[in-house]
Amino acid sequence: MEEINQDKQQGIADIHTHTRCSGFGKYSFLHFPESVTDPVKAVEAARRKKLDVLCITDHNTIQGAIIAKKHAENIDVVIGEEISSADGEILALFIQEKIKPMLDAPLTIDLIHDRGGVAVAAHPFSPQCHSLGKKICHLKLDGVEVFNAYHRDAYSNLMAQTFTPEKLAIDKTTKKTKALALIGAGLYIGLPLSYFFGISGEIILNIKGKRKWNISRGQ
Repeated sequence: MEEINQDKQQGIADIHTHTRCSGFGKYSFLHFPESVTDPVKAVEAARRKKLDVLCITDHNTIQGAIIAKKHAENIDVVIGEEISSADGEILALFIQEKIKPMLDAPLTIDLIHDRGGVAVAAHPFSPQCHSLGKKICHLKLDGVEVFNAYHRDAYSNLMAQTFTPEKLAIDKTTKKTKALALIGAGLYIGLPLSYFFGISGEIILNIKGKRKWNISRGQ
């Protein structure tokens, strides 16, 4: 994995966030909104926290990301989606159309790549969400989320860090954002000259180039 010159300029991104367009989730017998955040408010919150890039990854829809991108001023908004594959949830970044849910993971990843997107395993060992688990070792993923601030238990993130192949560890991806207060709670810091996050296209180049990244857990 390529080492990054620490003297080069940094940029900041949150690559896993939700808005109210995500709809409702389920935990045990409880149903609850995945997020109550308006997409425009999400952009405003990201700007206040001085993020360079905000990826909107609502569940099985890109509608929130499209709305947010229309209001992207002084911040780069990436259209994404958290896809419910039959094998577990997968983040698709840099897509322009919704990808059908409940397909198997290999096909879902192929569809993401066919559309020019980046496929990242979301919280692969979460006990709360439908996750890929050890399948991450055998799939054609571009990256794996190995730190998720929504999962405060030590198990989920530790397991992800333990089982993620080094070539897939973006060295720590960021967090899942349910609410405005959480945006930027786990920040993804990149260190190339063009700073990875200033221009969203750099995210693709750096993830696919398997460069190494560090995590900063925000306040």
